[in-house]
Amino acid sequence: MDSFGACSVIITNNNSSKRLEKAIRSVLDQSVPPIDILVVDDFSSADAWTSSQECVESLGDPRIKLIRRGSSRGQINAIFDGLEVCRGDFISFLDPNDLYEPDFVETLLRAHLNPLRIAAVATCEMGRYNVAGGVLSRTFTGFRQKALADKKLEEMEAHQRKYGFSRFFNPWEVGWPWSSTSGLMIRKDAMRMIRPEGLADDFLHSVDVYCAHGAHMIGGTLFVDQLLSWKGVDDENSAHRPLSFSSRHARPESSLADDAENVKDAVLHALLRNGISKYLKVQQVGEVVTTQYSRDRLSVLCADSPAVSDLMMRFGANLDWSKDSAVDGI
Repeated sequence: MDSFGACSVIITNNNSSKRLEKAIRSVLDQSVPPIDILVVDDFSSADAWTSSQECVESLGDPRIKLIRRGSSRGQINAIFDGLEVCRGDFISFLDPNDLYEPDFVETLLRAHLNPLRIAAVATCEMGRYNVAGGVLSRTFTGFRQKALADKKLEEMEAHQRKYGFSRFFNPWEVGWPWSSTSGLMIRKDAMRMIRPEGLADDFLHSVDVYCAHGAHMIGGTLFVDQLLSWKGVDDENSAHRPLSFSSRHARPESSLADDAENVKDAVLHALLRNGISKYLKVQQVGEVVTTQYSRDRLSVLCADSPAVSDLMMRFGANLDWSKDSAVDGI
């Protein structure tokens, strides 16, 4: 049996064809090659679409498949269009501005296939670079800084050498343990469980919030403290601010941060509609939901959704939970 599973890479593209070739080449240069590469064009302009076709044709690799959407419905929906045709059991994503290190696929597959835990998500450290040239930073998550502050860095480094991942984050752990879209590898079965089916039509971006948060809630996250991907930053990036001056300033645009709670709500609705209760006990789902969502947020969701209300009643929640540590947001 092969040492590694099959990975598919999905690249969503909307009028970013001029950087597409470099992104694809970083996938083709992987030490463990993906089984296929899906380039999903979210109804780019005619000129950009033609450029994408020419790019894929010039690369001449049969693993690359180019899909043209009939209308622009956002990055989340585009990802799931790619999911329909990809063949891998593990799915990674790459923005056209971003790049993989050559061992990205190999390292995250190794993390997923560790001998200790089955998790829904694997993620890694990410760097930032100026697409015009030059490295801006070699950290995105702050994972190493926190591990050092907690005096657990040596332990986590040893754990990664032995098992392929630095730390496992349980599904009920809140916060943002991930990097960004291009630093994720998610099990296909977890992706199927969060298929939006119209629930993501209002969100042009936030694919990392939707996919990472949703998959994490049902299977947890493995973190690899190794820089394996790069986020490209420039004035045309619609999701992240072009400035980089410290770890303290907000990276995503404020409009995307404001959308995060609504995206999380859509994930919960998708999980319930797709039948998560067939695979996890009500107690398991309820414990995760009551830590990932605040009481106020769940009160609104229960009022608006019979499915959420039914889950909470079967879980035995009365919106007066003892887990007051639940945190709003990501």
